Amino acid sequence: MDENRFHQAQSDGGDPKSDAPTAGDIPAGALALIRRAQATLFEDSPFAIGIVDLQGNVVCCNPPYVELFSRDRAYLTGRPLAEAFAAEDRDDVLAQCAKVIMGTARRASLETARLAGEGQGERTIALFATAIEIDGEIGGVTIHALDTTSRRMLDVRFAHAQKLQALGQLAGSVAHDFNNLIAAILGFCDLMLSHQDLPDGHYDDLSQIRVNALRARDLVRQLLAFARKQPLRPVPMSIDDAIDALVPMLRRLLDPNIAIRAEHGAGVPLVSMDPGQLDQVLVNLAVNARDAMPSGGVLTLRSLSVVLAEAVQRASETIAAGRYALIEVADSGDGIAREIIDDIFQPFFTTKPAGAGTGLGLATVYGIVRQSGGYIVVESALGAGACFRIYLPASTEASQVADPATAGETATSLAADAACRGDGAELDADERCQGGDVTPLPEVKPQRRTVLLVDDEDAIRNFAARALRNRGFEVMEAADGESAMQIIADAARELDVLLTDLILPGTDGRTLATEALRARPSIKVIVASAHFADEVQDFAVGEERLSVLSKPFTLAELTARVKRVVGD
Repeated sequence: MDENRFHQAQSDGGDPKSDAPTAGDIPAGALALIRRAQATLFEDSPFAIGIVDLQGNVVCCNPPYVELFSRDRAYLTGRPLAEAFAAEDRDDVLAQCAKVIMGTARRASLETARLAGEGQGERTIALFATAIEIDGEIGGVTIHALDTTSRRMLDVRFAHAQKLQALGQLAGSVAHDFNNLIAAILGFCDLMLSHQDLPDGHYDDLSQIRVNALRARDLVRQLLAFARKQPLRPVPMSIDDAIDALVPMLRRLLDPNIAIRAEHGAGVPLVSMDPGQLDQVLVNLAVNARDAMPSGGVLTLRSLSVVLAEAVQRASETIAAGRYALIEVADSGDGIAREIIDDIFQPFFTTKPAGAGTGLGLATVYGIVRQSGGYIVVESALGAGACFRIYLPASTEASQVADPATAGETATSLAADAACRGDGAELDADERCQGGDVTPLPEVKPQRRTVLLVDDEDAIRNFAARALRNRGFEVMEAADGESAMQIIADAARELDVLLTDLILPGTDGRTLATEALRARPSIKVIVASAHFADEVQDFAVGEERLSVLSKPFTLAELTARVKRVVGD
């Protein structure tokens, strides 16, 4: 191998501006040593290096270059450099080399170029071209190549995660505003329905308004699930028991031509999760699989024990090291196209016809799994079915394991809604899409209890105050935290219950609740909110006088909660 090929020849005819010593300044023995070192550096370098002549052909290359391009050295040498790259990137490769060969730039680079050929997948290379000067003239180009595939994929995953985070923040913000609107609609609708002397037809009309308001409430809850802002009540539970309780109900829910299989691995650990939320995850995925198999097929629910010694990459998720219960929900359906697989967990993304779904089923699954500390990935291809894999961290608790019978009842309830809506959405047990009739609430004797009602939304405060007064409660109202603080500080006022929204102008609901509990030892506090509900749950732990009421609430839910906390 000609060693002169691996150094920039330096002689008296070299660049007069250079301070570097010329070949004539270096003793012959030292010059030979330098040339040998340059040749050794070329061959033994950990970096991919190639030499390109003025025609753009590869003259020689080192072993890392051969490995990077996955070709024999004999194949690579003598061929145009650009030939190794995808057709759409070859002009860019040639353009960067031309800059150096023409002398318009001593160095040039190309951040991303895709490799050509089968088996290369989405591999990308960064190129750095440097001029080789011989006797003051450009004699060729040194190419340094770097595999950027992993870095590019990391950038893509990071951008995808940021996008989902931004969507989650937007969803959470929008959900809070919609909750207040829905709360007012539900509240005044319930007030009208509670009248015994409604004109003919009005009851049915109001019932339809109420049913659709509850549907809207469900959509908001799914948005909050995606945004990871819904209240969860995790307990140690068995994945195997949850699957076994779910399968009989799924056999009734899904088409008869869909075979359902449950497979359990050995030693699957307990997980700490809200049983109802796990049921919703599995039902949503089952309904999604049903829609992917219109002509029938096989749905498999599988549980496994997985131990990861180190973090691993699975699709777009980086899964931390640890022990996991792995749930696989696999179908033999149509599969998911590669170009949309990164979008399926986004809210409102759907491939179903208009009116056939909300596009929130998989977004809800994603939000619940991530809020529960787990990971979800999907593997699929058109015509090859789909497999959703859920990694749930093993629980460190061993007491109060969830009752599988209760889980099965929850699953049945959720599945009825999923079958009706077509996207795995959830409605309350007494508000099914098949009905939603509301029986006027019976009259009760006056309670003679005093409630301080705090909410900055006039409509919600008006409805709630009327509902509580109709049930015999004394109600004082405040539109902000400061006004409520003054009432709490007035020792002459009797207060049994503080019912406050979490988000208030000025003094927020959490601060208000803390002060009320401190100042009035006998008061009971109800914090109403759907936004940042987990914060309230954490705050409520260990405080028996404080409870959480999810918004938007119905008249029955409101009055039942107030009656419960006062012991009536």
